[in-house]
Amino acid sequence: MRFIQMAVVAIAIASLFYIQPAMAGPGRDGEKPTIYWHFDHNPPVFIRRGPDTGAGVGDCILKYIENRLPDYHHVEVEAVLNRSIQEMVSRGDVCIAGVFKTAERQNLMAFTDPLFRLLPNRLIALREHEQTVHSFMDEGGAVDLPTFVRESGLMLGVTKDRAYSPAINGLVDDVSDEIAMVRVPHPGFAKLMARGRFDYTFGFPFEAAYQFAKLGQGDGYLSFPIKGEAKVMEGHFGCSDTPFGHEVVARVNAIARDDQTTHVFDQIFSPWLDLRTNHNQEQAGVKGD
Repeated sequence: MRFIQMAVVAIAIASLFYIQPAMAGPGRDGEKPTIYWHFDHNPPVFIRRGPDTGAGVGDCILKYIENRLPDYHHVEVEAVLNRSIQEMVSRGDVCIAGVFKTAERQNLMAFTDPLFRLLPNRLIALREHEQTVHSFMDEGGAVDLPTFVRESGLMLGVTKDRAYSPAINGLVDDVSDEIAMVRVPHPGFAKLMARGRFDYTFGFPFEAAYQFAKLGQGDGYLSFPIKGEAKVMEGHFGCSDTPFGHEVVARVNAIARDDQTTHVFDQIFSPWLDLRTNHNQEQAGVKGD
């Protein structure tokens, strides 16, 4: 299957650049400080079930970082974001591997510098609604989202507690009592859309490509840019707002400034990009030089 092959490529590329842990400091692993890395099963970012297990872009990036930090003991914890934030606040040794910065989150955790850049969330709609979406697009091909959401008559599905963007999340809150909308607990939107649960959602192009391809419906959806959204989104790691957490953040930042790391991250992401948006990705300057 195409995406399994891509997963193998992603792991192989990343493994070429892994630095094997050295014998750092005296003692056993148990005497090293421990970082508890939190993430959620969210293909194709973190994939912890099925044939692509461990091959997500987040899996590869985290493994690379872990190997560059041999003087820590690394424990990986699968958890939903709310639980991760709760544990981050209650203890001092938790980091979330892959999180977007928001004003609220800045009060709860210490962020690394941007580690990767992505095309922003787009409107993801079933192909059968193409003409409806087109009627709300401007001359530049972007969707007027406030008007579309209120007037299209289509059912919206959103993931609970997901930070899409300030504008998208603000709009969702504003219209929650005005329109037909479903809130789901997990980001597996393609299966729910295919079953008719809702007609459109918001997501990353490569996320939609992966999910619909896994259903054998790679041509069953379209993604549309949203008017007013930033050209790119920057992803970070977030750690406990403690001296230990800030130490880990500083170490990760030092790794991220390495030109080799930039190249590795670009190579990890490239197999997963939706080919229909590659041109836009390069125009937006998402990939490294």
